[in-house]
Parts: sequence; C-alpha cells; structure tokens
Amino acid sequence: MMEYSPGHGDACASSLEDSGCQPFQRGFAHVENWVFDLDNTLYSAGHSIWLQIDQRITVLVASLFGLDGLSAKALQHYYCGRYGATLRGLIVEDGVAPDFFLDFAHDIDRSELEPDIVLAGAIARLPGRRFIFTSGSESHALKTAAQLGIDHLFDGIFDITACDFRPKPDERCYHSFVTRFGIEPRKTAMFEDIASNLDVPHRLGMTTVLVTSASEAIGNKASNCQIGIASGVDFETNDLGSFLTQLHSSRSLEACPDTTGPELGGAVAEACPGEGEISHVYAGASR
Repeated sequence: MMEYSPGHGDACASSLEDSGCQPFQRGFAHVENWVFDLDNTLYSAGHSIWLQIDQRITVLVASLFGLDGLSAKALQHYYCGRYGATLRGLIVEDGVAPDFFLDFAHDIDRSELEPDIVLAGAIARLPGRRFIFTSGSESHALKTAAQLGIDHLFDGIFDITACDFRPKPDERCYHSFVTRFGIEPRKTAMFEDIASNLDVPHRLGMTTVLVTSASEAIGNKASNCQIGIASGVDFETNDLGSFLTQLHSSRSLEACPDTTGPELGGAVAEACPGEGEISHVYAGASR
C-alpha cells in the first residue's frame, strides 16, 4: 500500500526561502527527475549490507584510537549525533582522510544481493532522468547498483564527496545536488529510507517517498545518526519495485484531486479516483 502523510511545513515552496507561492498538487504526473537513496532503499533493509558497513566503521574507530568495541561504538554515536555522520566528525575533530575511511567502510561482501528484475524494469520505465543520491561513496553506489543489475539505469550519482563530506540531511547537500544536475525540485520525486532526510526535499517542493522494511511503520524508522518523525513524507512503501510498477500499471502518475486531510493525529483512508487499487492514506503525525 502507498500512504500519504501531509507535511507540516510550506508544501509549495520551490526553495527554502520562498514563501509566496501557490499550492501545487503532490503526485507523480509532473515528475521529470527520480532521485533514489542507495542503502536500505534500492535494496531491502533486511540485507546485511548496512550492518557490515556500520561494523567496519566501528572497527576503524577502535583501531584509530586504540579503543575496545563498546567505547568505539560510543564514540561513533557521539560523532553521528554531533555531526550527522561518523566520517564528518573524524574529519573535523581528528583530521582523518575521508578517502581512507570510505574505502575501508565500504570494503564489504555484496554477494547476498541478487539482480532485482522487477526493480530494474520499473526504474527503466520511469520518464525523465534518474539519480542516486547517497551519503556513501560513488564507488560503493556503483558496486552495489551493479550487484542489483541496475547500475546502467542512472544518469548520475551524487555522493558524500560531492557534498564536501557533509551527510544528509544537511541542507547544503540538497542545494548542491539540485545545482549540480540542474534539477527543478517541483518536478522531482525522492525516495529515501530515513524519514528525516526527506524534510528538506519536501520543503523544496519534491514529492517524497519513504521506503521502509515490511516490519516498519512511518515514524519508527531510526538509524545510528538520525532518529525521529519527519514532517516531509508524502508516500510510504515497503516494496519499492512494486510501488514503481504500480505507478505505471495503475496510471498513478496522475495526481489525486486536491483533498484536505484530517487534523493531525487522525487517519482516514480515501481512494484516489482513476488509480485502480492504489489508495492514499491520510495519516497525521506529530513530532
């Protein structure tokens, strides 16, 4: 099921500074740019890829500072909390070479990932340009996408190096991404597994989709670095391949008629006319 959750911020601003615009309909009919996070988004969070990366970061931190595992993990969490990512903290406070960190952290076994034929077919049929926007390295993105059989389907990759080693949800990253590829945010959809990473894209005007695992619900998604409910989630899915396939098969590239959602804290389901079996669930959420 695809779910819609009305945001709390300015839903129509084409930039964070704009405020005097007319509301526009969130949907997919207008989308010309399709932006995908990598880890736990283009593949299921049930795989061990991100766990391997996280463990290698802990090993690296322990080695750099002569710490035991628990102390290294605590330092890792400190850097995440203060800087948004362990790498950023190591650069700012300890002068660690970012390329060394990224090469070590992403030296993992990707063999558990298999080519995703459904996802590949769905991405290939998306109209317009397609991008990977990751807080990891370009090399990791290329290797992982290749393992999934989708590396040939993207027009560009924007990694943490391109963002001066600042991770999402740093606002500067999104502006750099938009500038680099000449993207109009209001003609863009972004797919991400961490809800808070969708706040800025949503305020910029993008249609946003939270990708969760089958056992997760909106607001429960957490990572070592980013925790909390985001206001900027338009849709939610636990199966990206099926979600994208339904955009084609049910003609849901057409936006729903403008509808006023319920008060925050309530939830009501309403079918979107002309979109087959796809429904949008208006679900209130609070911070």
